[in-house]
Amino acid sequence: MDSKLILTALVFVVCHTSSVEGYGTGAPPAACVTMVPGHLNSTTSDPINPSDDPSPYSLDVDIEMVGKGGTVQVTIKGSTFRGFLLQARLADGSSTDPVGTFSTSVENTKTTTCTATDDSVTHANTEIKPDGTTVTWMAPSMEFGDIKFMATVAENHDVFWVGHESSTVSYDPTEPTAEPEPTTQSATWIVPSLSVMMSLLVAAVALYY
Repeated sequence: MDSKLILTALVFVVCHTSSVEGYGTGAPPAACVTMVPGHLNSTTSDPINPSDDPSPYSLDVDIEMVGKGGTVQVTIKGSTFRGFLLQARLADGSSTDPVGTFSTSVENTKTTTCTATDDSVTHANTEIKPDGTTVTWMAPSMEFGDIKFMATVAENHDVFWVGHESSTVSYDPTEPTAEPEPTTQSATWIVPSLSVMMSLLVAAVALYY
């Protein structure tokens, strides 16, 4: 068999296989804005559309307000799944750019970059992720605005849902300025202590003389 023909056949097989198996090591860069994974039908190679059935998944957040540099725990609930893409975006929809950064210690997940380092989190492989998978989001150190978390969750290669949204997490500009006031309390404690010490000293001197 001609060597050029063999090479052409191998290239076709490799390209075709990678396209139909989806993105087993995480969401592709093309999904950053639309959050559509771009999976292809294994028979026809046509794009697979998101499921129209009610999604078994939801996004939960642990707080309602967050300030600069604050953190939010975000949980995917409802059932096990194999793939996902999760971002925080401005709640008013004025931008599709992710806000803040993620960290994760959950097995088989990883952070990824869309417009900035670690601004999204996704699957690291197609192993099953448990119901209740939780990751941590950190707010920017500058002003941002109210946010919502958005996700695509894939039960498997062919069945996935796009457009999951969390409740709104409000931006609290006063949060970073709230500081404890140990100085006043310490001063209040020191003043009576000095008074007691002086009284004891006077008493000691009187007894001596």
